[in-house]
Amino acid sequence: MTKRTLFFSYRNSPTDAPKADRIAEQLRQECFPNTTDLRYHVWQDKHSLPPAIPHWWDEIVKAIEACHVLIFALSEDSLSSPFCLAELDYAHRRGRPIVPVVLEGEHVRVASKHDVKQSSKAKIPDWLSNHQYIFDGVDNPCSEINAAMDRYEQQGFPPDINVKAPLDPTKEAIYANPHRLYQAAVAYAEQQAFTDAERCFHELVTRRDATYEADSRTWLEIIDAYKDLLEMDHPATRRQFEKHKEAYQKRNFIDGIFDPRGLFTAPASPVPPTPVPATPASTPVTPAVNPKTAWILAKNLDANGFAELGRKLVWEDNMPEAGLVALDRAIALGEVGKRVYFNRAEAYSRLGDYRTAIENWDVAIALDPKDH
Repeated sequence: MTKRTLFFSYRNSPTDAPKADRIAEQLRQECFPNTTDLRYHVWQDKHSLPPAIPHWWDEIVKAIEACHVLIFALSEDSLSSPFCLAELDYAHRRGRPIVPVVLEGEHVRVASKHDVKQSSKAKIPDWLSNHQYIFDGVDNPCSEINAAMDRYEQQGFPPDINVKAPLDPTKEAIYANPHRLYQAAVAYAEQQAFTDAERCFHELVTRRDATYEADSRTWLEIIDAYKDLLEMDHPATRRQFEKHKEAYQKRNFIDGIFDPRGLFTAPASPVPPTPVPATPASTPVTPAVNPKTAWILAKNLDANGFAELGRKLVWEDNMPEAGLVALDRAIALGEVGKRVYFNRAEAYSRLGDYRTAIENWDVAIALDPKDH
């Protein structure tokens, strides 16, 4: 009798957590027939993650790789969680059996049988929709899971499929796309936001990205050398500065010499400023209203309504500028939830303003770094 590991995926929300905790605890108490030997090791983040771990998403990925079966606590909340969906998708792609348990209150009786609520059905991945569901509150989840595990023990567990692990969903917009991440890193470097640039380049190096790892390593060396030059750009260290400047020019650059501060550019001759005609005092100056987005502010919505409108404009309609207007209005009305900032981050990312995008991700993560 081999003790099996179950990865318990659920949304840690006030509605779902008590129901999920009850099922997980029951599974922990399950024993092999006619013995007192515990049958399962149940991996659940609140009990299994080491305290204050800095890379908690990496631990979740490792736990999915180490499990035999993933138990998915299916609800409208979990189907709306990017973390739960990432866990579910990765387990599926690794070939892990998935046992969906529809939480109590998340299913309805249709004719003579129970089914998932209609509002949740559209969110279920196609590959999961043909699974046999366990209905908490109608079925006995532990007995049904035991029966499923007995079948896998008899038939054999599917072989592991070595696929690429998912990134932390909080970084999905830029970080999940190496091309956009590299573009953001170069943009940061050119704006002299060296800390942000190094963070992005380090991510590509750590990830061993086939396309950008070598160039990212070169960029990190260039930035480090350039920062040394900036620190030596002082009358007291002029001699050392000129010597390092000469050596710097001989480096292998990605696309021409990297010099955002203009250390290697001769100062240009001053150009007299062009006079700007004064605005007559009698002419009032009023802010321009963008006719393409004025309709948004004209809507009679509360904070949640503007937040949802902004999400739809960004993600579904691909209208990031209009989405930002709605999201900013939501914040002005008091909506400060993390999803507003995630959606603002995506909007700025689509507009190419990567720095502001990451600033918004940082705000969202700070609001709630581990909410599933």
